[in-house]
Amino acid sequence: MFVGNLGEMDNFKLTEMIQQMGAKPVKVRVLTDETGRPKGAAFVDLADSKDFNSVLAYNGKNAPGSSRPLRINPADNKGK
Repeated sequence: MFVGNLGEMDNFKLTEMIQQMGAKPVKVRVLTDETGRPKGAAFVDLADSKDFNSVLAYNGKNAPGSSRPLRINPADNKGK
């Protein structure tokens, strides 16, 4: 899945946030610029579709511990 509007969140913080949403992240990849700073978006692989639905419920809602409304969408699997 794609998660946007994360601000300066790193892999560790995003993993914790996803766990607080009741899901088990398998792989978390925060997008960074050429200096290594987070771009505010990430791709997250989850254990199962039930976890996806748990996280999707936060789409448009503020991230736990943040005032930013999250953008959560299924990731495009083309080319995989």
